[in-house]
Amino acid sequence: MLKKLYWVVVLIIVIGGVGLVVHFGMKPRPVPIVTLSSFETPEQWAQELFAKLQTTIQSSKILVIGVDQRMPDHFSFWQTFLKISTEAGVKFDSMVVDHNLSVTGQFPGSTGLNLVEEIDMLANGLKGAEQRSERVVILVPTSHSSQMVHNNFVYHLKKRITTPVTSISLSSFPRSRVEEKGMQLACVVEGLEDAGTGMLGCLVMQIAREGYRRQLPSGKWSGVIEQVDPNDYLILLTKEP
Repeated sequence: MLKKLYWVVVLIIVIGGVGLVVHFGMKPRPVPIVTLSSFETPEQWAQELFAKLQTTIQSSKILVIGVDQRMPDHFSFWQTFLKISTEAGVKFDSMVVDHNLSVTGQFPGSTGLNLVEEIDMLANGLKGAEQRSERVVILVPTSHSSQMVHNNFVYHLKKRITTPVTSISLSSFPRSRVEEKGMQLACVVEGLEDAGTGMLGCLVMQIAREGYRRQLPSGKWSGVIEQVDPNDYLILLTKEP
């Protein structure tokens, strides 16, 4: 009986190992667009982002951008980004903002929607925008913009429309192991089927740890740009202690 139980346990371990390889090993690794860099302001980082992704932005009919809603500088980052985009002739015809985000007056002309309860109405509106050859940008929390997270807003939006969706998710990140405890997106993986924000948090932590040994000027801003998937980008932004 014990011998039989032993082989059952071994089989479970083997199957679990194969599952890990399939789940994690078959996916392409994120591609660094800009490695850990230092700059004066978040606005300067927004200029760098547009310069690196201008071709991608130009070809995107629907752009979902994400923020860490605790960070006021993240909202000014996107204000600058959209201004730069417009000045470069890459204008979005309309903007939708998740009504849970406090953006009063920051994005004039934008429309606030409950993107959970009103996602079908939004999807219909996007289909109409496509027929009119219009471009739309949507601002949501990063937990809802990243295409790494299953069952979030962008996941369900993609199921309702045929137009490709490009995501650019902005997140703060730690600069030491001590700061990892305060991460908004905690690195938590609960088994092979976990598809929550834990995987995104683990990616943020993995990227952050690669730069812990680099000493950047105190008081300045630092950031990283990574391409997670063909239409999914992760932007890290924080102020050096």
